[in-house]
Amino acid sequence: NIIFIAKVVIVCDNLIGIMNISIMSFAHGSRLDVRQCERGPWNSVRKNRTKLIQYPVIKHSPIKWSAVPTRASTSDDHTNIVTTPVTSSKPQPLDSTAKTVEPLDGEAFTRVVLARRTERVFDSTRSIPNGVLEKCLGLAARAPTSFNMQPYVAIVVDSAEKKLELSKAMLGEGNIQQILAAPVSVVFCANNSCMSLLPKVVQMAKEDGAPEAFTSVLPLYVGLFSGGFNFLPKIPIINSIISFFARIIRKVALAIAGIFVPVPPTPAPETWSHKNTTFPATVFMLAATALGLATRAMEGFHPPRLRRALGIPSNYSIPVIVSVGYSVDPPAAGSQRLPPEELFYTNHFGTPFQGVPVY
Repeated sequence: NIIFIAKVVIVCDNLIGIMNISIMSFAHGSRLDVRQCERGPWNSVRKNRTKLIQYPVIKHSPIKWSAVPTRASTSDDHTNIVTTPVTSSKPQPLDSTAKTVEPLDGEAFTRVVLARRTERVFDSTRSIPNGVLEKCLGLAARAPTSFNMQPYVAIVVDSAEKKLELSKAMLGEGNIQQILAAPVSVVFCANNSCMSLLPKVVQMAKEDGAPEAFTSVLPLYVGLFSGGFNFLPKIPIINSIISFFARIIRKVALAIAGIFVPVPPTPAPETWSHKNTTFPATVFMLAATALGLATRAMEGFHPPRLRRALGIPSNYSIPVIVSVGYSVDPPAAGSQRLPPEELFYTNHFGTPFQGVPVY
């Protein structure tokens, strides 16, 4: 009976994977072969009942990239933190003969983190110099995302007309004034139909040297972790029906498999894409701080009005808007944080991790 149940899980898993790739290929003209799903996360049932399910062994050497920050001066001014100019869209690999990577400037990073504040009043008379905002966005693009899917876009709003439209979608007088006063606001949009990105992501992985054992199962893994069944955003009724039944099958299959082995979580597509969009948004704010800019992250807005103002497609949701510019007032003291023992635990939930400094 246990063997039979495990086989049912395998069949359900592979059906979901085939459904993912088939629909994606139909909707987006992808050349991905449905046979890529043949090696799913539960690809074989062992005769040995003590080890029913075997995961595929993926021998994927981590890719090391260069990230070599330099310092313009020895001043304590955090605006002097600069990075080596980027001359290519593809990062250059580190020396393959090096055993370790030299530690970067931890003190400089500490100053950047401590200098970041939620700006209250932007200087509406001061614009951002050319190249500064572009650099912040370029660094944000280096933020990590699950399976390197990068399920987000960022819309830079800098025209007076669009800032006025954007302000009408904001909630609260404070948010409205920040949008109007800041020279730029960046709207981070999460892609809830990220499976359409798979052909490009798989190709990039291959170019980066990822083995076939990884790229062949990447579509299935992304579908499982992201809940990525929204392949037909232009046909919402069909998409909703497919998503409904696909999620039921996946939840049942994973619930059964979870009795025997660890299985991935089953988030909604929006939950997964929002999580991955917060990474580049955070890097963007830290990069802006390092370059002397002030930022304010906001989530108080009316999504339908925001979509109409910026023409955001229905398969995108909006986790956060970050206004960026220069502060009118001198830096204020940072707000308080909860005690470290309430935030950081060791080995077991509720056991405080000792020795965390308070900044």
